[in-house]
Amino acid sequence: ARARTFGLDSPLTTSFWSAVKTGTSKDMRDNWCVGWSRFYTVGVWVGNSSGDSMRNVSGVSGAGPIWHDVMAHLSRNELSQEPPMPASVTRQRVVFDDDIEPARSEVFLGDTAMRVVRLSRELVQAGHGMPRIQQPVSGTILALDPDIPPANQRTWFRAANLAAEEARKVQWSVDGKIIGQGGEVPWMPWPGRHVVRLLSLDGKTLDRAELEVRGAVPRQSAGAISAAYQARGARPARR
Repeated sequence: ARARTFGLDSPLTTSFWSAVKTGTSKDMRDNWCVGWSRFYTVGVWVGNSSGDSMRNVSGVSGAGPIWHDVMAHLSRNELSQEPPMPASVTRQRVVFDDDIEPARSEVFLGDTAMRVVRLSRELVQAGHGMPRIQQPVSGTILALDPDIPPANQRTWFRAANLAAEEARKVQWSVDGKIIGQGGEVPWMPWPGRHVVRLLSLDGKTLDRAELEVRGAVPRQSAGAISAAYQARGARPARR
């Protein structure tokens, strides 16, 4: 399921059946990896006892390798196979709009099964208030993951109180640079503090939000992000 993000040969790959989830706290203060096989459940936490942030360490690069080695050792003499699913769980092949994820077999609880996953296009109907920024919420803090390609870390800006035909009448700016037009637009995060504005086509500010992007960026990632900004005619904001 996460091969597109982490690759086919990541610390989360095992030679036996297993399920695993990683996590990284804000500002990379610590990370964890929890997973299980048919016989064992292993949880790993990685961080500084002082609570200080780490540098370029996420769940897949910090706790992930430890989890993998412990699970491999525990399972060296036992073959872990997928356990039978409960009667309330069904399996269904799912495809994703715009190829945002590879098609795969997923499991669903009860009657929640679906065949196609689409990006939400639901917007509040006109007349229910002035257009406003729904996402990001002002004060949002984003953390870049050095293990994930920059192009896969884009975030979406979304507006509320827009009917479909009115979505073409708004545009977005970050730190004074126009980045797109419409009810929702993608943005490639860059470290620093940023001001996001939802504007009318004549440049009037309809709403604003402030956000902060944290996390060190590897040199190759920084170059890729800078190239992407230059291609779009905008320059990334710096601290």
